Amino acid sequence: MKLMFKNISLIFIIIIILFGCISETTNQTIKNRNETGNLDLQDIRTQFLIYEGKLRMYEGGYSIPFIYYGGNIYSTYYIMESLKLLGVNSFTNKRKTIIMLENNLADIEDKNIMMDNLYYTVNILENLGEFKNKKINALLEKMFVKLYRDGYYSFDTYGNEKLKDYLISTYMASQIEDFLQLDKTKIKEDWIANIKLDNSLSNARLIYFKNILLLKFNHNHQIPESDKKIMVKYVNETFSKTKLDLFELNTSLEIIDLLNYYKLDYNKPPDKIFSLLYANQNNDGGWNAALEGPSDEQGTYLALKFLEHFNKDVRKSKILKEMLEDHQGIDGGYSKIIQKEFSIESTNMVKQISDYYGYKTKNEKETKDLLKLIIRKINWDILDGKTIAHIIETLKTYNIKIPEEAIESIQNKYKDLIKNKNYEHALYVSYVMKLINVGIPKLKINIQDNLNNLNFKDHLFLLGTLSISQRISQKDIKIFGKKFQKDIKNNLNDPYIMWILTIISQNGNYVDININDHLNRSIESIKNNKETFHLRDFYYVLKTYQLLNKR
Repeated sequence: MKLMFKNISLIFIIIIILFGCISETTNQTIKNRNETGNLDLQDIRTQFLIYEGKLRMYEGGYSIPFIYYGGNIYSTYYIMESLKLLGVNSFTNKRKTIIMLENNLADIEDKNIMMDNLYYTVNILENLGEFKNKKINALLEKMFVKLYRDGYYSFDTYGNEKLKDYLISTYMASQIEDFLQLDKTKIKEDWIANIKLDNSLSNARLIYFKNILLLKFNHNHQIPESDKKIMVKYVNETFSKTKLDLFELNTSLEIIDLLNYYKLDYNKPPDKIFSLLYANQNNDGGWNAALEGPSDEQGTYLALKFLEHFNKDVRKSKILKEMLEDHQGIDGGYSKIIQKEFSIESTNMVKQISDYYGYKTKNEKETKDLLKLIIRKINWDILDGKTIAHIIETLKTYNIKIPEEAIESIQNKYKDLIKNKNYEHALYVSYVMKLINVGIPKLKINIQDNLNNLNFKDHLFLLGTLSISQRISQKDIKIFGKKFQKDIKNNLNDPYIMWILTIISQNGNYVDININDHLNRSIESIKNNKETFHLRDFYYVLKTYQLLNKR
């Protein structure tokens, strides 16, 4: 669909007194001015399609918009490793990803430095094939040396010296030392001297890290029999459990790699373990690390890693790939996997915008099924008027039959909203009733008493409500313009306000003003803000454009 604004009546509305461009004859019909605009929504299409994917819920519908704060090292590492296991090249713009790493490292340089952030950075760089980046390597080394503690490495700047921390962090440090090609002869000697003094470990994971490090420093290292027994016992007991989490499975997998190296026997995971993983896979294809709750980066990676190790199929792999890829931002990094919350408003908006672009959403069938399920279980009487209006408009958008009880309920809610002077909700409810060709109840409203005591927005909402029911007068307009001259001017860049003004102008009571610049600014704002596509703003820009084309 070609989307150029051509020969449309360019808006708007404001009163004769406000702009002083026409005589103040209130009974005269004002002839609209025609302007040629050049407002192009087509170049926002790609941005919308990307954002549509970020909001999509795989069980159907769309979520509340969230703000993308940019990639972080933790999320980028785990999502990158997950995509690699799924056979996806997760770096579409290597340069941007490197800049993201530089910015993240610079940000934590003067804060509490964590060994895992440095470790994850090194792994990301290795996947990028970026071994000689002077700026990042200098940052890494500068922070890395701050974690050294007389023969071992601490997990953070505060020097936490718990055994658990220094075993795991020293293992991570050994990987970083290899990447940076640091001289570690003294470190190696000191560390081996320290660890050999400690033969009292009973925790299987710590025993694994102790031995993997000793093996790294000495390829002829032999695991003590006591350590072998503890590790084999841990694996066998884990695989016999009926309830566990992905951290336990990952520890077992790490130990198994070491046991395989030494050709030691252990019990293989039974089918019930894989059934447990499949049963706890979420609708978006991911996993929670505790195997309970919404997907997270670490849980998803650990589950994929376990399944891949034992050559098991990854179910919902296509959905999972899309979900993970949706979390990549323009800086080349990945953001935290968030729990999406279903939004009937977003579901309606996305569908209408998609229809405008001639784009068929990927989960339209699932969304229709979800909406049909909602209306079967819903109690219309307990919902507020605006929520009912959102549901009804969404049903119309998806061509689903609207229940009679919903129509009856929205008419009753409209009466309550007017009675309680909730004009913002009344405006939207009346708009939806007109949209589905339902009679708007004719209520007695003392307009002058209301208008004299309302703030700008409530005044505007009431005028919009009256306009939809065709009960607006030039006198009402005049009062509005005199009272809120500055407010009107200051709010013309708000797409929602512009949409309401356009609704009011449908009755021909307003002078059309050429506010091409205001619409252009709204569109430019959407185009330039690449990190967050303002769904609501764009929706109302589009609705305004569609109303203008009907004039």
